[in-house]
Amino acid sequence: SAMNMMRDRTETLDVPLRSRNTGAPCLYEPSSSGYNRQMSSDKPRGVERMRLQIVDFDEEIDRLKAKQLVSTRGMVCDIEEAADSGFRALASLEDQDAALDRIEKDLEQISSDIGVMRKHLRRMRSCCGLGHYYVKYIRVPILRMLMGKRHAKSRAGSNAGGPLVITLSQREKTTPTVVRRESQRTQSQRGTTTSLSVEDLEIEKNLERVDDGVRTLKEVAFDIHTQLEIQKPKINRLHRMVEDNDINIGGANRTVRRMLNE
Repeated sequence: SAMNMMRDRTETLDVPLRSRNTGAPCLYEPSSSGYNRQMSSDKPRGVERMRLQIVDFDEEIDRLKAKQLVSTRGMVCDIEEAADSGFRALASLEDQDAALDRIEKDLEQISSDIGVMRKHLRRMRSCCGLGHYYVKYIRVPILRMLMGKRHAKSRAGSNAGGPLVITLSQREKTTPTVVRRESQRTQSQRGTTTSLSVEDLEIEKNLERVDDGVRTLKEVAFDIHTQLEIQKPKINRLHRMVEDNDINIGGANRTVRRMLNE
């Protein structure tokens, strides 16, 4: 069995080795004295030199650093613009909430006036044949009252219905002050700042400003959501009040026409 194993080994050594991909003969070929390293005919003899692509790492780092600096500056500008727009939207929503409160009070007053008018109409219908009394003591005062209310509402609407102009002083009053808070990253996470360049320091500062801006945007978004949730039931209530007032005014007008025709 030992002789058979030696015979198999010599037979395997006599088989020329082939490359796995191209099928060309390998650089190592069997011989009587063992494996001898031979170079192919198209390459010089000796140790084959490895060709390395030399990269200027300093230049590549500077290029990436400049690109990152431009990106962080753009992020800071976008965050500041978004925060400014959020503050403006929040101030407009607060003004709208105050306007809704005023409109609700006016509608309640109109509803009360309509109730008084309907009471006078019922009293007037009980006075059959007293047209002069109705015209002098009921119709004229009611018309004056309604016309005065209408003119007052039109003046208030013309004054309050103009475009919303927020001056710089109003914006300073309504816009909340953004407090720059320290980033949550520790000094160990930031690394030593003694070995950082000016670009690295600016990039780190821009990232901190971006963190603070994102936190501020979250707070502004929460405030805007709160204002919208508060104003939604108010708007629905105002719609119902307007519909009720229209129905009551229409009924009062029909009653007055019937009385005048009589």
